[in-house]
Amino acid sequence: LGTDYKIKISDQADGDPADESDAVFSITAPLLPAITVTSPNGGETWEQGSNHSITWTTENFTGDVKIELLSGAKASEILAENITATLETWSWDIPSGQALGTDYKIKISDQADGDPADESDAVFSIKAPPAPVITVTSPNGGEEWEQGSSHNITWTAENFTGDVKIELLSGAKASEILAENITATLETWSWDIPSGQVLGTDYKIKISDQADGDPADESDAVFSITAPLLPAITVTSPNGGETWEQGSNHSITWTTENFTGDVKIELLSGAKA
Repeated sequence: LGTDYKIKISDQADGDPADESDAVFSITAPLLPAITVTSPNGGETWEQGSNHSITWTTENFTGDVKIELLSGAKASEILAENITATLETWSWDIPSGQALGTDYKIKISDQADGDPADESDAVFSIKAPPAPVITVTSPNGGEEWEQGSSHNITWTAENFTGDVKIELLSGAKASEILAENITATLETWSWDIPSGQVLGTDYKIKISDQADGDPADESDAVFSITAPLLPAITVTSPNGGETWEQGSNHSITWTTENFTGDVKIELLSGAKA
């Protein structure tokens, strides 16, 4: 190695003509091959069952690499072998049963002899995924729904994408299945309440995983199923005491409740039918 080299070129026979480099040049050692882990490189929290890219950079190295999972609690675990180093990424499907821990590192090394190599600068964690949750939002207590009416049963689903079963609970009877195999992420189902549905004030709705019943939730408090309100017509004018003249014009008025049909108007008199 040196920093004061020159090249001289001359006539083979007598050395003339000749020339050499105008200035010196250097001869250095070859650059060392290097691998640098870039992710996970410390502080990450990855969940069991999730997918993440393990990444690295390479310099002056084109061989294959081995990827290992290191943990202070156990010996290294080989995740992948014979990966082309210049890809600089590998997709890791973390097993759902991967041991939980907060002291993991990734090591990447030359497949052939282990050199070059690098590992995460600091530890990362593997944690359990959040638990699936179903929450009934309507009816959730205090509602009064009529026989023969239609209402939306609603819920929220977190970390759950399976199918659900919807049941009607009552303190007076066993549960009644209203619907099955409903996609949880729809988060709504329209219930046409039968006109003959038993009246009650102690109903709840239960929604659960169709497969095994977990997760599940039910209304926080009871709701009622009531009889529909009776239709009513009420004459408001004339309603007594008016004096209307022959040949005059007056408005006959009335109110209706829970009635949308047509009406017949009759004039009654104690003196005639």
